[in-house]
Amino acid sequence: MGISNRDYIRDEPPVYGGGGAPANDEWAIRSIIITCVVVFFAQNLIGQQSVTSWLGLNWSGLAGFEVWRLITYGFCHGSIGHLFWNMFGLWVFSRSLESIYGPRETLAFFLVTVTISGVVEVGVGQATGHPAGVIGASGGLMGFILLAAWNFPTRRIGLLFLPVTFELRWIAAAYVLMDIVQVMGEADGVAHLSHLSGGLVGYLYFQSGIRILPGISHSQRSHHRPGGLKRVLARLKPQRRARPSVKLYEPPRVENLDKEVDRLLDKINRDGRESLTPEENEILLKASEKYRNRV
Repeated sequence: MGISNRDYIRDEPPVYGGGGAPANDEWAIRSIIITCVVVFFAQNLIGQQSVTSWLGLNWSGLAGFEVWRLITYGFCHGSIGHLFWNMFGLWVFSRSLESIYGPRETLAFFLVTVTISGVVEVGVGQATGHPAGVIGASGGLMGFILLAAWNFPTRRIGLLFLPVTFELRWIAAAYVLMDIVQVMGEADGVAHLSHLSGGLVGYLYFQSGIRILPGISHSQRSHHRPGGLKRVLARLKPQRRARPSVKLYEPPRVENLDKEVDRLLDKINRDGRESLTPEENEILLKASEKYRNRV
């Protein structure tokens, strides 16, 4: 059973129906993966250090206004294992999000998340006296994982070929907990601060409801719920009561009923009873009741 045939993602309602291939117009995640693979081959053909020294993110590069590093470092990886797990995670966790937000917004989210998580990792390292460079898409991946967990908390994810599946919210919680433990422990060469800051971006992105590209519509296939602030405001907003579809008829008031009855009787003699309007018929009924009460 291949990866594309396995039921990795299950939820109600499913976006892809059992983890199938994304639609033809959803190109963002595939483009990110292809770019990472191409860059990795370039790293190995040209030289890992040469490519990484030019594309990787570090404090000296930022101080020299080499701003491209804020983006390019996210497409570099240090080993085949590093590349595989990040690309596998992007494929599993991010495809459903692209079906909600659209390819351009998905790509923009990845680039913004990579930028923020990289700046946090490098900035904190410089501030604490432990400067280090960073490469890899892990910060962006964590952003996607947290965003997916808030969109589909009970969706079940299968890890590789294991028969066991886990709810997405618990997978995200486990990732966050492991990174927190690692940050508090000894350095292990992994950018855990980048992971945590990327996850925080995903959480804030969901809760705020803000879009990076606000001019693009993202609701054509979305069951995305508004963020926390929007939900609160929606509850506080007074709801309009629906107007009744049936209106009660009130007969017209006639000041001189006797004269109006005489006019209507002349009309009946001249044009027949069917010539009367509903209002005129109602006047005759009212007059009839009034005359009966006199007796």
